[in-house]
Amino acid sequence: MVWFNRKVLLVENESLLRSLIASTLQFEQFDVAATTSAEAREVAAYFNPHIALLNVDLGNDEVATKLATSLRRKYPKIALVFLSRFGDCGAVDFEAHPVLKNAVCIDRADLAKPGVLRAALETADAARAA
Repeated sequence: MVWFNRKVLLVENESLLRSLIASTLQFEQFDVAATTSAEAREVAAYFNPHIALLNVDLGNDEVATKLATSLRRKYPKIALVFLSRFGDCGAVDFEAHPVLKNAVCIDRADLAKPGVLRAALETADAARAA
């Protein structure tokens, strides 16, 4: 599968973590738009992402599922990947949000492990394309 043209919308409100993840994705040849939850919808409108990578805990009264639902409604084929401090995304009730079908969840602690982020993006993108 060709990955160099895959556009990833990275939504993370912690600037250091956002920069680190964006650099990792760019090194992996992804086209990245890194933003905060406050600007995510606006950035998505001009970036037209294939994949959204969202922190489950966005703070500022923004709930990741609300943002993901909004993105999925506007871009029905967008792949969704959630970052969580909880390995299983326990904070996200996927059953209550059917629009989040096929979303992938990864533990933020696993980001340091080689290949974990790329594998999550590939899994989500494959589910999106199916």
